[in-house]
Amino acid sequence: MHANAFKLFYVIVNFTQILSCSWIVIQIIKFNGINNALFHCQRNEILASTVPHQMLRVCWVYHLLNVLGIFDTVHLKIRGRELIFLHVYHHTIAILWSWLVLKVYPGGHNMLFIFGIASTHAAMYSYYLATLVGINMHRSFFWKLITLLEIGWIVIGLIYMSFLYLYGCPYPSTLLFFAVIASSILLVSFIEVFSNALKKEKHNNDAEMSKQKRK
Repeated sequence: MHANAFKLFYVIVNFTQILSCSWIVIQIIKFNGINNALFHCQRNEILASTVPHQMLRVCWVYHLLNVLGIFDTVHLKIRGRELIFLHVYHHTIAILWSWLVLKVYPGGHNMLFIFGIASTHAAMYSYYLATLVGINMHRSFFWKLITLLEIGWIVIGLIYMSFLYLYGCPYPSTLLFFAVIASSILLVSFIEVFSNALKKEKHNNDAEMSKQKRK
């Protein structure tokens, strides 16, 4: 009974993440957030017009979704799964960074980062939801795809941050420094986990092939 209740609760959490991440992506596209972030230096004027107000709402929803992501950790613990450094670090940094964005520089150039993360998370939680409700998914393929999306957006974010610095865009230096350090550690952690998973998969495949040959 308790297991079924928690499963239903986690289905609702995943569905909420999918809808909210999709809403974030649509709002950023609708209000031209990507174009503005990429091609114009953005000032921190959150009260200037309706567009910054909308972007502020996006930042709030994004922060609340990161807090909601804590239930991923709860779900893993209930299933008896080991919590690796990447998982704990990823969720901790996401909550801290989204809170700093709200306090220091909501909207503006952060829209590109939030767009990338929200679009990836929409795909990730769709995969989680599909597996929860019993839809047969190719676990290895989708895990690799989502992990590569995460790695790709981190690389794009680091390149973008270097351009913000080089072109002298008025992005808060403290937030920039924090984002570069945090993203670099995250990138190394993702690559390490991805590389270890590939090695383990190759080892298992080789062992299976050897077993088949002995037969």
